[in-house]
Amino acid sequence: MIAGPEVSHLVAQYEAACGTKEGTEHTSHHEETERAQRVFFENVEKLSQAMKDMGNPFQEESRDLLSLDTKDIAHHTAAELIGTHLEKCKSRECDLKEFFRHENQSHPAALSDGGKLHTCQKSHLTTILESQVTTPEAEPDADTIIIDGAALVNSLPPRSSKTFEEYAMLDVLPTIQAYSTKYKRTDIVFDVYRPSSLKAEIRSKRDFPAL
Repeated sequence: MIAGPEVSHLVAQYEAACGTKEGTEHTSHHEETERAQRVFFENVEKLSQAMKDMGNPFQEESRDLLSLDTKDIAHHTAAELIGTHLEKCKSRECDLKEFFRHENQSHPAALSDGGKLHTCQKSHLTTILESQVTTPEAEPDADTIIIDGAALVNSLPPRSSKTFEEYAMLDVLPTIQAYSTKYKRTDIVFDVYRPSSLKAEIRSKRDFPAL
């Protein structure tokens, strides 16, 4: 066991070897540190330089939505959208701080991550939808049928036909006519590739363009 004087002597030797000094109470606020002041000074210089190059935006009456750091002007639709949101929030007495905490995205936040849509297999979606629907015990009576055109074509491989016209006349048309004996009306629906649809991003990743 080491006595008290020996411990004090060891501590003194350790402080002398490490070059430590008696600590002084640091009462400066975080924003008063040298690094924080240097960053603040750089930001002020950048803002001042932007105002010198482009003018003081607070003295202008322009309706353009300007970003001071990138010097980009937002599209007029974005400015109109923000103005509309502000008016709606004020009329409904909403919390503006809470509203603007959520970033506006091109895709819904629940369906995307970082601007990219979530992708999944159709079989997973089918399982979820089937759990929400009660399958009838018997087929209901109907006088109209709607056929998925793409599914119909994929289910009918060409047999002896060599052209599209022969394939339509010999394979597809007889199948459609068979439905007319049971239903009064037969509709065939094909996909329409809309640029604003949720599948547009998936189609853009394919190696071949959509027809």
